[in-house]
Amino acid sequence: MKSNIELDRRKVLGTVGGLALAGSGLAAFTGSAAAQVSTSFTANNAGTVTTADGSIQQVLVDTSGTFSWSGLDSAAKTGMVTLEAKKKGSHPNNYSQVTSKSYSINGLEGERSFSLDQVDLTETFGDDHFESDADGEKKTTGIDLRISVTITTTGGSAHDANAADTMYVGADNEAADANINGESDASASSYDQKYTSGDGQISVEVDYEGPDGNPRLNVVTPNAFPKPSGYTETHVELFLDAPSADGTWDIQVRRDSEEGFSYQVNGGSWKTDFSNVPLSVSATQNGFVVVYTGSASSGDTYGLGAHQTTVDQDADTSVTSLTKTGSGRPWDDNNLIEDQLP
Repeated sequence: MKSNIELDRRKVLGTVGGLALAGSGLAAFTGSAAAQVSTSFTANNAGTVTTADGSIQQVLVDTSGTFSWSGLDSAAKTGMVTLEAKKKGSHPNNYSQVTSKSYSINGLEGERSFSLDQVDLTETFGDDHFESDADGEKKTTGIDLRISVTITTTGGSAHDANAADTMYVGADNEAADANINGESDASASSYDQKYTSGDGQISVEVDYEGPDGNPRLNVVTPNAFPKPSGYTETHVELFLDAPSADGTWDIQVRRDSEEGFSYQVNGGSWKTDFSNVPLSVSATQNGFVVVYTGSASSGDTYGLGAHQTTVDQDADTSVTSLTKTGSGRPWDDNNLIEDQLP
């Protein structure tokens, strides 16, 4: 009985061009002479992102499929599915876990579908591993991906299978004054501006793909979301001075690890119904995205800042801020970073 594991969905986040398919690999290993656990694996390429500076913001991977088992000495109890990644061609010992999920299963034989959480490979390898630095240069980066399945039985024995394939990500550093066109269902993207706190805990990546070219702000806080082990709560706020910057924040958006999204207009109370403000919000694996949907024009200035709070099991609190001066807090007067709509 064969099964299939496939990277079966790609989401475009920026202007991209070019999409190809890699080949497929198959591997099946057994935990005993009689037992068989099988899986196959196909990796789709992420396509090519073309930008003015060759930057890559995200390389997203979605993994779903099925695995099967038969001939076990006792009934199956759990199936652990793990996605691992390494730089193409490096030693197999370099595989590192990217995400995993455990499933409850049963029976001496059977098949189970699965879907792993979406992951961003730039969090494993860094943006610069995929980016092209030289003007006019195209860089293609290979990543080896491996799916492992471990079946544990009610008798305590374990049976394994894995399969591997390679995906490719292209970054094209477009020569000056060139036009950029084309779309694909690839999973890589870029940004126009990036602001990072001095300690590297908070980044805000800005592009202008919102309605009518309005800003879309990707708040990246890898030490806040997902909530770290040993912490009871994390929350991060994005402060905006919009639509016209005057040095004082107008609205802040909060993502809380326990309570989700809320917002506060300066001078008002916290609310959760975003239908009354010109913002749309969505969660990401390591933060959240805020899109400004209000009226704005080319050349308008706006301000932004961010603040992160983490609380551990001993009730000790750690804070960090992204501000104009690199110190203080974003709610301080004239301490928001100013940006301008193109």
